[in-house]
Amino acid sequence: MHWPDENKSSPEAIAYLIHHLVLPPKLPQGDDFDPHHERILLRATVQALQEFQTHLNNPVQSQQVQSVISTVTNLLESRNSSGYVRELQLARNLAGLNTSTTQGVIPVEIKAHNAGLVVSRHKDSIVFECFELSPTYQEALAAKGRLVRSFPAYASMLSTEHFQETALRATLTQTVTKIGLAARS
Repeated sequence: MHWPDENKSSPEAIAYLIHHLVLPPKLPQGDDFDPHHERILLRATVQALQEFQTHLNNPVQSQQVQSVISTVTNLLESRNSSGYVRELQLARNLAGLNTSTTQGVIPVEIKAHNAGLVVSRHKDSIVFECFELSPTYQEALAAKGRLVRSFPAYASMLSTEHFQETALRATLTQTVTKIGLAARS
């Protein structure tokens, strides 16, 4: 997949990439989220993975990298220009996961609630894994040494047969979208 050069990387976007891919020169003093820069970051990640994949001679490794490419692409395509969940695309991805036409897993970031949701298929089941994205300020300060966390915090599973119900997927999609928008209001 080739991403159009619709938005050339500005110095701010490059600084954003450096701060999020490497280490920032100092700890952030606030939230630096910028949906445009996030899209650039995700596109750069996909392009780097695609380039990396061309150097692999092992089909199993290539397939694993393709799964990661698909997962990052699912995240990228499921966001609107403001960085929030695109309900229609999430609905398509969920329907495709049930029919095995969606590749990779479906990561959903709900920034407003510091939450993540990963939806994947495992045999004849759809698995939902929820977790906190970043530790709270209090957890980070209270940690002596390394901050230990576990993922996922919670997981649930539905049969693919149950997940075929359009109404169930529609309700799930609408709920996830509304949760992401609720804190924005």
